[in-house]
Amino acid sequence: MIDPKFVHLRVHTAYSLALGAIPVSKLLKKMRALKMPACAITDRGNLFGGKCFSKIAADEGIKPILGAELSLHNSDSENLTLSKGRELEPERIVLLVKNAEGYKSIMHLFRRYYLDNMENSIYPQINMQNLRDFNEGLICLTGGFEGPLGQRILQNRKSDAEKMLLELKEIFGDRLYMEISRVGYDDEQKTEPAFLELAYKHNVPLVATNDVFFMDEDMYEAHDALVCIAEGEYVANENRHKFMLGNHLRT
Repeated sequence: MIDPKFVHLRVHTAYSLALGAIPVSKLLKKMRALKMPACAITDRGNLFGGKCFSKIAADEGIKPILGAELSLHNSDSENLTLSKGRELEPERIVLLVKNAEGYKSIMHLFRRYYLDNMENSIYPQINMQNLRDFNEGLICLTGGFEGPLGQRILQNRKSDAEKMLLELKEIFGDRLYMEISRVGYDDEQKTEPAFLELAYKHNVPLVATNDVFFMDEDMYEAHDALVCIAEGEYVANENRHKFMLGNHLRT
């Protein structure tokens, strides 16, 4: 009997190029072994693995949930500034496909992600107007500490975070979820109390996620090397971006 105590809703497969290290087939076999009835793939900026994921999931008896992690640009002047000559990365949100209309919506958003919002940034991204135009059938997760709420809270701008939450709630209604994760990052602990406070204040349901990039703890070093190659870094450099050991599949 399947006892779904936890379902993964934020998994990066090998289609998250140079970031994820999980083949779709192995992911679903692992989900079956963990007795999880469903799983979402949310590769960064694409749905390349969607067809393969859906087919293999059906064979394994797992409900496939399609989605993506997208970067969000906001007109807030503090959101995209230059730091030592380098543009800060936009904030990230997670969109999950609820139905056929949602699939159409996310396809429209991908076009805007890569083609329509490049004039002011080196990063592909969508903006709030895109979400207003194409949100039908999509579920939005707030992105944890990397999302628009989390980044504002980390910048001691809680009132701006609340404003952003209300804006997202206006767009998505009851399809908006406050995302909480406990992978092991310090920023998770710094933002979680504010997330809980805002969620309860504005009646936004909570969802627990684990931002997955590799299969298990044994894959940590190999994944770390992959990220270093992608970013042109050395493994020995302690001042580079690092993932946590907790960024793997777990119950």
